[in-house]
Amino acid sequence: MRLINTATLTLEEFNDVSQIPPYAILSHTWGTEEIAYETMIAKEDARAAIINKQGYQKIANFCKLARFRNLQYGWVDTCCIDKRSSAELSEAINSMYRYYSDAFTCIIYLADVAVDPAAEDRYLVLESIRRSRWLSRGWTLQELIAPFKREFYDTNWKRIVLRGVDDEKELLEAISQATGIPTPVLDMTKPLRDYCVAERMCWASKRQTTRDEDMAYCLMGIFDVNMPIIYGEGGRKAFKRLQSEIMQSSFDQTLFAWRGDYEESGLLANSPSDFANTPPLSLWRPRYLAPYHMTNVGLSIQVLDVTNDGDPARVRELAELGLMPQGDIPAGILAVLQCNIPVEGQEGDREPGALGVCLDMVDASFRSMSGAPVRGYRRICCWTFSTVPARFLSDAPFKDVLVLEDTHDRLLRTVAGKWVVRSTSFDRESLAGPAQKGPRTKREAS
Repeated sequence: MRLINTATLTLEEFNDVSQIPPYAILSHTWGTEEIAYETMIAKEDARAAIINKQGYQKIANFCKLARFRNLQYGWVDTCCIDKRSSAELSEAINSMYRYYSDAFTCIIYLADVAVDPAAEDRYLVLESIRRSRWLSRGWTLQELIAPFKREFYDTNWKRIVLRGVDDEKELLEAISQATGIPTPVLDMTKPLRDYCVAERMCWASKRQTTRDEDMAYCLMGIFDVNMPIIYGEGGRKAFKRLQSEIMQSSFDQTLFAWRGDYEESGLLANSPSDFANTPPLSLWRPRYLAPYHMTNVGLSIQVLDVTNDGDPARVRELAELGLMPQGDIPAGILAVLQCNIPVEGQEGDREPGALGVCLDMVDASFRSMSGAPVRGYRRICCWTFSTVPARFLSDAPFKDVLVLEDTHDRLLRTVAGKWVVRSTSFDRESLAGPAQKGPRTKREAS
């Protein structure tokens, strides 16, 4: 790890993790005059030319605050990583969450917030923080969640302190309202692992990054996974890889509880934005756990089939309730994921319902590794998912299926030499009632 000496503003190496001293860490949004590693190690005469640059002044002010806290070292992402080295950059990105969680304190610099020390209006201060660009960036999500201690500063490097006994609590509540991150996560009274995958994805769903791939890379620490950094692969492919890594270490099927404006898809989302406005979800008790994994022909997974293997009467009943497409009886299933979604009861009370997604059969033959025949499917009506009442679950069988991702489906169509026929006749309006509809954002088809 490379740290800045806060007294000399020079960089020092610490290769032995056990020898890393206490340090402060900076969280900020990048500007136009940031100071890179190669500039920081330049000769004195070259460095003299950058002293007045905004990026250097930012580092100097940060180091001044660190020294005031008797911290001899600090870490800043602009200059402590040699981004010319792909290996070093990959290591730093994979270690970033740990860098912030291990820091003695995190100094958060809000360049677009100016607080008048004489101002008495707490609402105006909180509102300016809620609108800060810092709360909309992808990388700052983990920089907000990971640190044990945070200090907020405005554009003039004045600490943001609300007047009152519970100023920190009120500040965290304002940030929670602006970001959707529950206050117990921010005040560390509840561990991150207590929140399901879909909910954590939702926190990132409205954030942006400069490089498309970073929208996946900035979430590795949030899900405690690691993966190679491959700039140039594209944001969608990077996010698919992130989800595959999450599957390797978690049986949380809320990973598949997303909604996007696609006619059909696999079970993996294309972007964190697909998880926008995700409702509260809870996992089933681990009584029906079965492994699932990505194969070269699709996602092999066991789902609860509430259509009872396409029973016409059951399919018709589900369609009449708006849980499946109306029209011709589809050669598909309503697959229940192992998580619950609260729904309003008849008397206004909250009772859980299972979350279901519609899968339509693919016109091709598949076999499992053991040689047993298995059916292939694609998710349809991706803009919504259904809330399945408990009465449909008791007699529903578990079923092994393959769900094709877009790349698998395209290859299948190419090899077959024709378009694979979809058997379902449906429209958006046919899914009404208890179905949970999400925002419909027109995006380019894959």
